[in-house]
Amino acid sequence: MDDPARCRVLALYCIVRSLGDVLRLLIHRGDFPNIPHGNVMTFTIAQMFIMYGAMLQPQTVDPKYYKWIRNVGNLKESSIQRALRTPAGHPFVECSPVWHKHPSCTVHNVTDFLYAIGRSSRMYIPVHFLPPLLFYPKSVLFVFANPTKYLKKKTFNTIVSSIFLAAYQFNIKTTICYVRNLTRSNAWWIPVLGGFFSGLSLFIEHSKRRVELALYCIPRALEIVMRLIRKDMFPVLYALLRKPWLPVLNFQIAIALWMTVLGTIGGDMASNSLNVTVLRVVFGSKH
Repeated sequence: MDDPARCRVLALYCIVRSLGDVLRLLIHRGDFPNIPHGNVMTFTIAQMFIMYGAMLQPQTVDPKYYKWIRNVGNLKESSIQRALRTPAGHPFVECSPVWHKHPSCTVHNVTDFLYAIGRSSRMYIPVHFLPPLLFYPKSVLFVFANPTKYLKKKTFNTIVSSIFLAAYQFNIKTTICYVRNLTRSNAWWIPVLGGFFSGLSLFIEHSKRRVELALYCIPRALEIVMRLIRKDMFPVLYALLRKPWLPVLNFQIAIALWMTVLGTIGGDMASNSLNVTVLRVVFGSKH
């Protein structure tokens, strides 16, 4: 009944998050090893696909997400097109003044890092201040009882998250600048390498936030991978991924997995707290 495009995105997010909760339960029960920094690894792999898509194949990226990447990174479509997407055989385009105006890549990227903290903070202020009040009613009592403590904690978290996102941008931009100038090319693997280094910036973020960021980016990366699958090379898989019933099936599987996890002893404690909260709002607190 919903919009087909929104169905695909919603189903993809749900199946990834439900599988994440299954994995958390298995780790909680000792049935699967807890891989150190696994969330950073998965986030980094996702960024390699996302940055490849955003820099070289923008048609594979969700339009709204692509617009967000350009806005938060202060990137212009014309600059990306002229600097990074020149056809093979064309003369190499220098970073300045097309990719950035300052003649020094280092000076530009360091300066942009400072500005990026401010750009990121505008996004992270509502991210850190609003959800606790909307999804966790007990937090409202805490805010009224300890307003100063709440303000300090959320301000600190906002600063840390803003530095993380600024470092993310710095890593991808610096990698692209240095490697493309070193190789004098726009090879496909350059933004992939930049995505790898960008992903490592997740170590800056609070450990509790890393999982949520990974869960957000994995579906975005999967969207790009699915759109990169060519009809002439994989006709069967290409057709399967575009079947109208596939998102419905994925959503059904996700709900089944969630109900199984929540029905298992310790499942609610092992699962992602945001997932559990939303499921309880939708289905009720009693299962």
